[in-house]
Amino acid sequence: SKDFKELIDTGTYELIDVRSVEEHNSFNIGGKNIPVNEIEKNSSLINLEKSIVMYCATGKRSGEAVTIFKNKFPGAEVFSLEGGLEALSEEKRIIK
Repeated sequence: SKDFKELIDTGTYELIDVRSVEEHNSFNIGGKNIPVNEIEKNSSLINLEKSIVMYCATGKRSGEAVTIFKNKFPGAEVFSLEGGLEALSEEKRIIK
């Protein structure tokens, strides 16, 4: 299994940071910042050709964002980073 950093580096994933602009500006891992409450109206900014990984601080908001996104694009390959950035900083996480 590959760790998250390796997966990011392959460039095959579209990373979406669903946290607030303030949170994103204070710390980010390079994803596009589209806050969870703007996912639906800004979905055109997301590349559907790639597998999409949404993340936030703990995984709660990204889970909600994935649900919203899948309702709009049922065929999209979209995942939530389990445990969010907090888990990522604690240990190397793999995507589920």
